[in-house]
Amino acid sequence: MNEKTATTSEEQPHLEALQRAVEAGFVRVPLQEVSFLFFERVGAGHVETIKVESMTRSSGARWAESALSGNSPRPFWQVDGEVAMVVNEVLSTAPAPQGSCLDD
Repeated sequence: MNEKTATTSEEQPHLEALQRAVEAGFVRVPLQEVSFLFFERVGAGHVETIKVESMTRSSGARWAESALSGNSPRPFWQVDGEVAMVVNEVLSTAPAPQGSCLDD
């Protein structure tokens, strides 16, 4: 039998935001032995990520694809906060133009 877990009114906006992220192309990345959810979306020259530790602790970031091969990559854009706010920011922020200094 397939039963859905009941969600609270407090959880609902965060779950809806994650659903919007998936509809916008984010894919859940299965990671072993971690206590968070991780989603990513690959764009032209960049990778966007969403990390969810709890409803109130999450982060979204955009990384230059070329920077990910380095020893300690840093995102060129990042936001931290509640899941719904982070997802809204990630989905509403335009990526850096192709060939910009942020792609280095």
